[in-house]
Amino acid sequence: MRGVDAFLIETCQDPLQIKAAVNGAKRARAEAKRDVPIIVQVTVETTGTLLVGADIAAAATILTTSASRYHDVLATHVTMYDATARRWLAGATAAMRQQGASGYTAHQRALDLLNVDVTRQAVVLAYNHVFLLIAGLFVLVTPLVLLLRPAEIGGEREMIVGE
Repeated sequence: MRGVDAFLIETCQDPLQIKAAVNGAKRARAEAKRDVPIIVQVTVETTGTLLVGADIAAAATILTTSASRYHDVLATHVTMYDATARRWLAGATAAMRQQGASGYTAHQRALDLLNVDVTRQAVVLAYNHVFLLIAGLFVLVTPLVLLLRPAEIGGEREMIVGE
């Protein structure tokens, strides 16, 4: 994995294919002991489904599970060598100690609070991907609405796609 900046998994058409590719990339990342981002590109048909028939909700669900990946990426930036993280932990530990917790318990609670904050940020990033996916689908589908026109077939009005 020398010289790799990111894993780009593109033209995915099946949720199982996505899971297999992401798991393989995670395994390679773990073996190389390098934190490399994993980027997944999903192919969506004009009907709003993946090629194998799964709907976009399946792809969105897979994307929301990327929160753990974002957590891993964000957590690598919160180290004991980071002055900001040390100051935050010291402040949180001091606040816990003022409330009567022992030094060890206060430090553990402060670490837990920091983990909660990192997890929240990771979930926001994952939902951001879902939002962008839905926004992109909306932009793609909007022109199709303009192709619809009312037509009378057998005395009833029906919507048909323009010829």
